[in-house]
Amino acid sequence: MHTETVDLDLSGREAFYLCGLLQGVRLLDIDPSVSPAAQMEQDESLVRREIELSLRDKGYITLAEDGIVAVDVTAAALMSVVAFPHVTFGIVGVGTGGDANRVAYHLQDTLAVEVHRETGTSYRLTALERKDIARHIHDRWAPGDLGAPPGEHRPLPERVLQTVRWLALQMRSEHDARLALEGVGLPAAMAASIARTVARPRNSGGMIAIRPDATGGEQAGELAMLSGEDGTWLFRRLSTTQAGQVDVVPCAAPDLMLALRHFVGHYCLNGEQPSSDVPDLS
Repeated sequence: MHTETVDLDLSGREAFYLCGLLQGVRLLDIDPSVSPAAQMEQDESLVRREIELSLRDKGYITLAEDGIVAVDVTAAALMSVVAFPHVTFGIVGVGTGGDANRVAYHLQDTLAVEVHRETGTSYRLTALERKDIARHIHDRWAPGDLGAPPGEHRPLPERVLQTVRWLALQMRSEHDARLALEGVGLPAAMAASIARTVARPRNSGGMIAIRPDATGGEQAGELAMLSGEDGTWLFRRLSTTQAGQVDVVPCAAPDLMLALRHFVGHYCLNGEQPSSDVPDLS
């Protein structure tokens, strides 16, 4: 499939309707709901007919006189990836203006589908090649061109990072956040840089890897980015990371793409590994 211009514009209910036609169970990161009051007033058969006519008008399905519904080949291909992904990456990015953008990437073999919530319950589904996901995430996070902050890769207890975040953001004490990091053995310059970045980030991004299962999804790993005046810090937890630990990694802007490629490659379920030229920044 040529993926450069293939996309679908759907409401949440239209997406779930197509998922049902494909015998999918649930969709991650898509909300089909309407307000409870509106739902009480709607007749189920009328709602179904309304959805079918909307999808027909968009060219995503055809309706035969005998009631048989046929799904367009392209729509079926994209919805199949979203309904039956091998792995899903949930992304959020917050820029300097404080506005968050949320998007999900669903992967199946070499094909990926980006699901972007545009307004309300309106979604755009865009086909991508899996190799392009890291670039799309990188562009959304917009890390700038800063160098690496002072420090080195260190595993830290998650509880310590939670305390640092609480001290820096809730108590507004960058000083105490720095002392908490020094208390677990971080050098003064590294502790000060992390505390400063947590307290005064220029932009941030987060990514969760989810492997769908019978209950809906298993959170398999996390990668968070915080950029500040010193540069960019990555906070990473892979499926191989020791329980209760988070890898803290200083990252120069040019290396963020490599880190994203490594994180995505770690969760490829067909056995493919990141290419040898992609360092794990560890």
